[in-house]
Amino acid sequence: MPKLYYPNADELQGATPLDERLWFKQYQSVLLRLANTNEGRDLLCIDSLQLPIIAIEKNRVCYNVGKTGDNSTTYISDVRVGAKWGNVIRSRWKDIAPTLSRMAFEEMMAWPTLGGPQRLAIARFTTTTVYPDPHVESTTVDGYASDTTQAAWGTIRGAAGDQADDSNALLKVNIKTAFNSSPDYETMRRGVVLFDTSGIDDSDTKDSATCELVVNSKSATLSADSVSMCTSAPASNTAIVAGDYDSHGTTKQSNDLTISGITADNTTYNAWTLDSTGLGNIDLAGVSKFGFRMLSDLSDAEPTYGNDDINEIQPRTADQAGTSKDPKLVIVHTSPFTPKVIMF
Repeated sequence: MPKLYYPNADELQGATPLDERLWFKQYQSVLLRLANTNEGRDLLCIDSLQLPIIAIEKNRVCYNVGKTGDNSTTYISDVRVGAKWGNVIRSRWKDIAPTLSRMAFEEMMAWPTLGGPQRLAIARFTTTTVYPDPHVESTTVDGYASDTTQAAWGTIRGAAGDQADDSNALLKVNIKTAFNSSPDYETMRRGVVLFDTSGIDDSDTKDSATCELVVNSKSATLSADSVSMCTSAPASNTAIVAGDYDSHGTTKQSNDLTISGITADNTTYNAWTLDSTGLGNIDLAGVSKFGFRMLSDLSDAEPTYGNDDINEIQPRTADQAGTSKDPKLVIVHTSPFTPKVIMF
């Protein structure tokens, strides 16, 4: 019988088999994880003493008994003349190999054992924050597109748009009624916010994300309303034109925030938490394109009409000094993890 497991020519693939003493030394850490579980003690034919095992060799298992009266640590070893645990591993290789592979994975993820050594867990989550470009844009844009043709609800909501602004320090989202011209609407504006998310590995898992705005001012004199996050599809990633007004989607990408619940102190970020649809629309290979509409606009639910009233928020854009008040997309993501299993 060969010493430990010796792969055949196909399995070997150029690898050099280890001497069994080196084998136990090299894989001591994962062997201890196995030996410090009930499953492992059964597989390795180790006495089921509920004591931590601190070493395992081809012919020896060492236990930590604990502190004695003089506060010193006591150890006991089970020593055999032959290579008992080397032979056990050889004879039970088909059962032990997959378990060792799983233990190697668990070791890297720092899962607990019955008393074996602990490893630092892998950093699983990374947070990336991205902002639109200020004017003049190079990759992404923020701003708004509008229709200001005074008209009835259905007409203005379904219009093609006649105004846009991508260099204003304020991003306007609103519905405004006309003065003394019931039931006409004077203005409807929709926000556009684009983010370059290509810096994140496109194989990462998107765990969660928020889109956050610092709001300078708000108004809700028309009716109770909320602000919804949606998709946008401007013709250019670096400019907003009037025709982008009708590029906004009607599928929510996050929770809604009521106008009354939005903080408008020109300092505090208000966060829309992306749902699974919103996460799915984050493009890790390019630019993620989102927008904002009044909920009544998005859902085509005409508000109770009021003369010369307005529902509006005015968030800050990237077109001001610094990024402390810029729109931002905060993404928590995880890199794919490929465990390095032990191959013998």
